Amino acid sequence: MAVQRAMGSSTKPLSKPAAEEQRELARYKVEAVSRAVLLLEAFRQGETSMSAELLSKRTGLSVPAVEALLGTLARRGLVQCASSDPSAYRLGLAWLRLADVKRQQLDIREVALPVLRRMRDAVNETVSLGIRIGTNRVNIEYAESRHEVCRIVQPGFHVALHVGAGGLALMSGMDDAEIEAYLAPVAISQIQKSKLVAAIKAARREGHAFVEGEVTSDTAAISAPVRNHAGDVVAALTISMPQTRCTPSMRSRCIKEVVKGAREISLAMGYDPSR
Repeated sequence: MAVQRAMGSSTKPLSKPAAEEQRELARYKVEAVSRAVLLLEAFRQGETSMSAELLSKRTGLSVPAVEALLGTLARRGLVQCASSDPSAYRLGLAWLRLADVKRQQLDIREVALPVLRRMRDAVNETVSLGIRIGTNRVNIEYAESRHEVCRIVQPGFHVALHVGAGGLALMSGMDDAEIEAYLAPVAISQIQKSKLVAAIKAARREGHAFVEGEVTSDTAAISAPVRNHAGDVVAALTISMPQTRCTPSMRSRCIKEVVKGAREISLAMGYDPSR
């Protein structure tokens, strides 16, 4: 209480000119941050290094403003002079440290859950997220359909990696040599392996996989791969339902939803489709 009174006694209302000066300073700081972000975004447009003049053209900022911003960003390691041309700048190494921190903080379940729930509400079917652990596909999150009869997929449920639509989506991120190495010890016929490889390649080409009656005999599932910042497939997003509800129109709706949802999660994980 004594501290509060002491603080209160030392606080005086700002005069009108002083208050106006503070508002102007705050406005200037916001504008400076906006300009810095605009400048940094210009580095996404192709060239690895750019001069102040080129950055001025890309951003619409004056050359002196660009030079002042580059000086501030360089002191923080966010940009650096290009080794081949001291008058040009490129992104600095500080971004790598920031990216590593962000990746460590990022939880795919936390990112994906709102997307799973939105998809479930859109189609009223069970939506799940699975990842690869060794030779298995393991479900780590789900949003359950509100139908009385629905597909139940609890976290921790696991199945062999190559089984089901989710497995095809995960394996679509593997190259041909990895697929061959995985399938070598799997106890299925050569004909089955050939069909499986064709299905994986189709999932890779089309961006989604569809399977009926594989994990359970009366279930249909549509799945799409989720990618991380490096473009690697790290998860499979799957909509599953009883086969009786998987009409052609429902299948089409679910394909659109699962591809859209996988893209949304991938972007949140740092995936850049333009790369």
